[in-house]
Amino acid sequence: VLVSGENSTITAEIYTTAETEETKKEIETAVASLNRTLPTYKRIVHVRFRDKPFEKTTTKKIKRQED
Repeated sequence: VLVSGENSTITAEIYTTAETEETKKEIETAVASLNRTLPTYKRIVHVRFRDKPFEKTTTKKIKRQED
């Protein structure tokens, strides 16, 4: 999971090996549940699912995109 700020909103980008609609709905339900406990400015607005795993550094940390 990679969470970033995009256009003044928070976006979660998720890679999962279980590519079923049921899994995606479970993740979206978990995010909605989490959002109910967070203040408005900390809520995840968009959830994006990836087809490929994240690129990693030599220490196995997710590389962030530098724009």
